[in-house]
Formats: sequence, C-alpha cells, structure tokens
Amino acid sequence: MLLEKLIHEFSIPNSFTQQELALFDTFFEKIDLKKNEFLIREGEIERYSYFISEGLLRCWVLDQKGRAHTFWFCKKGTFSMSNISFTLVQKANFNVQAVMNSELYRIDKEKTTVLYQRIPSLKPVFEDLTALLLNRLLDRQVHMIKYSPEESYIQMEKEFGSLFNQIPLKDVASYLGITPQALSRIRKRIF
Repeated sequence: MLLEKLIHEFSIPNSFTQQELALFDTFFEKIDLKKNEFLIREGEIERYSYFISEGLLRCWVLDQKGRAHTFWFCKKGTFSMSNISFTLVQKANFNVQAVMNSELYRIDKEKTTVLYQRIPSLKPVFEDLTALLLNRLLDRQVHMIKYSPEESYIQMEKEFGSLFNQIPLKDVASYLGITPQALSRIRKRIF
C-alpha cells in the first residue's frame, strides 16, 4: 500500500486504519516512466502529485554554461520533487527525470481535495511530511558544507543502498558538487 511505504520511508507512526490505507490507494493512477524519460521539464506546471513506488528520479537544472547539475534524487517511498510545482501551481524551475525504469502513482488536485475530505487525518500527516522533506533538503545543504566529498560519497552510498549502483557516475559527481575526475580519485581511494 502506498501510504504504508510513505510512512515507512519517513519513520512516522501509522495512525490509519486498514480501510483508510486501502482507500488512499484508490485515489491514485499508476503510470510507468522509462529510463531517461522526463516527469516534468523546467518551465512546465505540474498537474499531478507523484508517489514513487519503484525506481529513482533525479532533479536537475542547467547552469548558465549549459551544464547539468543534479541536486536531488527522489527514491521509492517518497513523492517527486515536482510536487512543488503541483502544490504552488507555478512553473517548475528544474527538471525531474527517471534514472531507471520507474513505477509511479499520480493524483490530481481535484482528487487530492476529495481524499483530504475522506481521510481528514491525512492533511496534518502530509504537513509533517512536508516539514520532514524540507529538513532532508536542509540536512543535505549542511552536509555539503560540513563534510568532504569522500564522506558525502560514502553517506550517499549508504543512503541509496542497491539503487546507488544504478546512478550514472556523472550524476553522482554532480550531486556531490565535484568533477567526474575527482569522483574517480575518491572511488580509487575507497576501493
């Protein structure tokens, strides 16, 4: 069940009944995203909120020289960062693209409103989840300042587990804020 995966990923107490958990799933439509396919491109307005059931998405932007910079990965058990565009009804200022074939579940604004009416205890939980996600983003920024690229690489490897080997090395380097050559030297030291 989708809500159970989300609760597990963020380690929050499950206060929902089996009926509510099952009802939650009925509001979502399954879609498949192929490797390298875009979920949203910079400048588009997202019409759906996406839950990642399987797979991995990367969030990236081009700099002024046209180089891609990966700043976040959306892994299974979480919602896509394109939800920012969805929630604020604003043009996305970054791209979200599949790193591998991924299974997603989506919901539109109208269904979201009905879902909150049908399960009133859901809205405060989602507000808490938003705060937890914001905290993860902040932790990442602090980590980038506080720790060396080698320490960040080791942390990333732990965080992503088996998915880590599916991420192209150029995206790992970009995420860590280093060049592919620097990443190669780090990997030589570790292995």
